[in-house]
Amino acid sequence: MRNSDEADRYYSEKYRRGNGLTPVPRTVINKKTGKKETKWAYIDQSGKMVMESIFDLAGVFQENGLAIVRQDQDNVERFGFIDGTGKTIVPLIYEIVWPFDTNGFSSVKRNNKWGFLNNLGEVDIPLLYDDAWSFENGKAQVRIGKEFYSVDTLSEMIPSDFRHMDTNHDRH
Repeated sequence: MRNSDEADRYYSEKYRRGNGLTPVPRTVINKKTGKKETKWAYIDQSGKMVMESIFDLAGVFQENGLAIVRQDQDNVERFGFIDGTGKTIVPLIYEIVWPFDTNGFSSVKRNNKWGFLNNLGEVDIPLLYDDAWSFENGKAQVRIGKEFYSVDTLSEMIPSDFRHMDTNHDRH
């Protein structure tokens, strides 16, 4: 792409969602180092920038009106969620966050423990698990040590026959 207008059109066509805001990359000068770096901003349907280039990564807005964003703090990636006005709804404190699933939950990791946020961005199922998979049909699979469980939307755990060989979290 030759210029930012072309890039904006490309990202708008590919990533625009219900609220009409599109995440777009911008090259900015780091005030501390003086070096160029990529930051992400949001534009509206007319191409006007509506949120400044402050994010190291910015996701599309989901059905609940929240978008995943990342800001690097002391060379550590931290994720959270913002709303369509740019207000931080979920603080950027998580090591990993996943998009909200069809049951309205996002699996999140902090201090090497997994839990779940509800559709409003509130911790609904505490961060107690060594591993967690997305909800499906009202239940999510979780692991504590070597034991697997099913957890429901009320945080009730029951032993599970679930066994998953992959621990890379590309299955959320």
